[in-house]
Amino acid sequence: MAVAAEQMVLWTLSQSNNAVQCVASHHPLGVELRYVMNSRLLMSRVFDSWERLSGQAQVWREGLQLRGWVEPVAFGRAHRR
Repeated sequence: MAVAAEQMVLWTLSQSNNAVQCVASHHPLGVELRYVMNSRLLMSRVFDSWERLSGQAQVWREGLQLRGWVEPVAFGRAHRR
């Protein structure tokens, strides 16, 4: 019986009605970084270290933010002043 790989969402960004997630999971050759848009896998890369994975995740995030993607606002959470 196969065991599901543990996944960790590193970040989520949104723009209009779209959402992108960067997800890390265990992989037989190291750790896998997945780029998921609207629940569809667009690409993945396998890294031999967490540091390299983390660096690539940051590059993807910064690229999206430069193009106007933002962190989604949590439903029901009011801004406090």
